[in-house]
Amino acid sequence: MSRPEIRVRMYSHLLGDCFLLTIGNPRTARAKRAHILIDCGILQQVPREAAIMKAVAADIARTVEGRLDLVVVTHEHHDHICGFRHGRKALVDEMIIDRLWLAWTEKRGDPQADLLRDKIVKAKDTVYHLAEAAAVAGVNVTANIEHFNGPMSPHTGELEIREIIPSLIARATKTGKVEYLEPGQLRKTPGPVGANTFVLGPSRLAMRLIKSRPTEGPNKETYLAGNFELSLDDRYASAQSLEDALDPSGPTPFSPMYEISPSEVTKDSQNALQWLWKSYLCDDQLWRNIDTAWLGAAGPLALKLDHDTNNTSLVLAFEVEPGGDVLLFAGDAQVGNWLSWHDQTYPSTIPGAPNITATDLLNRTALYKVGHHASHNATLDKLGLSLMIHPGLVAMIPVVEAEARRKKNGKAVHRGWDMPYSELLTNLLTRTKGRVLRGDATPGKNAIGDMVCSDANFLGRVRTTDLYIEYLLP
Repeated sequence: MSRPEIRVRMYSHLLGDCFLLTIGNPRTARAKRAHILIDCGILQQVPREAAIMKAVAADIARTVEGRLDLVVVTHEHHDHICGFRHGRKALVDEMIIDRLWLAWTEKRGDPQADLLRDKIVKAKDTVYHLAEAAAVAGVNVTANIEHFNGPMSPHTGELEIREIIPSLIARATKTGKVEYLEPGQLRKTPGPVGANTFVLGPSRLAMRLIKSRPTEGPNKETYLAGNFELSLDDRYASAQSLEDALDPSGPTPFSPMYEISPSEVTKDSQNALQWLWKSYLCDDQLWRNIDTAWLGAAGPLALKLDHDTNNTSLVLAFEVEPGGDVLLFAGDAQVGNWLSWHDQTYPSTIPGAPNITATDLLNRTALYKVGHHASHNATLDKLGLSLMIHPGLVAMIPVVEAEARRKKNGKAVHRGWDMPYSELLTNLLTRTKGRVLRGDATPGKNAIGDMVCSDANFLGRVRTTDLYIEYLLP
């Protein structure tokens, strides 16, 4: 079988992942080519969020002629799936989905997946409850979770973030089939032209799922196996404590006989109560009040949930031909997910050949979809990028640097994220010889217009429009 033509379309200006792969000549009849959609989303608060995603959804529907051979959802974060909300009619209600691929973590009835989902959902609900209580108190603690997990109150008539995957499951069940993938599997993409696909992650080991940050010191994994249930209980222990604290009828740190209600402490109080008023509740002493300070615990819990959701990313390596080039789509996999790829071997696609390793797949990677918008802890060094030795390596980064670092009135609107992380970007540019395609830059140039690549052969394989950057593999 001859090597198929493969085009990878990265929708740009999103600060979110949306990739459309076409296997086969896009100019041939629809029955002779396959289309694979990997995620479809944009970050919260990006200007014109809904309008941009509706335009993207319309373009996808037009390109695939109303039929997607495969939809891959890597994980449940707003910047990866909200396009199915904004473009619901085109991508869900009217789209024929032949196959939907999800990680094992989404499978209902799987004891491990159900346990993980239950713990995460309960912890998310706790963050939402804390955010509501904080809003009443005039404190904002929702930012860490809203950017990735969606708004506290979605627009009327739109899907909530947690409703998107079930809606896709329902649609794919009606028009095709839903499959839940396991690490170490070898699958073939559906459609008239299929591609061998290795499932790298997420791991089923709790020690991998909850490792989001690199090891400190010279042995750090990036550029900056215990009991599963017990590991999760320990991970989210604070969620139950915080939920209990929200209950006004729940336990308190002091015996009721020593409690004084705030309504009893007034300006006209006598003796000790008046002292409390003057020292704690009168206007010029309000700075001493710490009644709502504990609500700030919602921030760290939300960030923990964000990292853990990233580590459940479905990671796929598409093989162009048996033993040949690989396209690596790592979702937003963080440290634990990357490490887990090396925990297992994978079936060879060459008859009679021994199983292969993650190192072999990384050695053959010709295109790397850079994880988590090229942040500091979503690309491993020694067990990741350093193993990508393909002479024609190309990197695609779905990033909008100005948006990631955007500030308003001197304050970071999106927390002033360091995306792309400078050290990682330097390494990517070195390893690819400048063949880096960004969602916010002209091919061959960086975000401020400086030339970073003059490879005419590479640039000749890139096509751009107002909506996307498309790369044709050699």
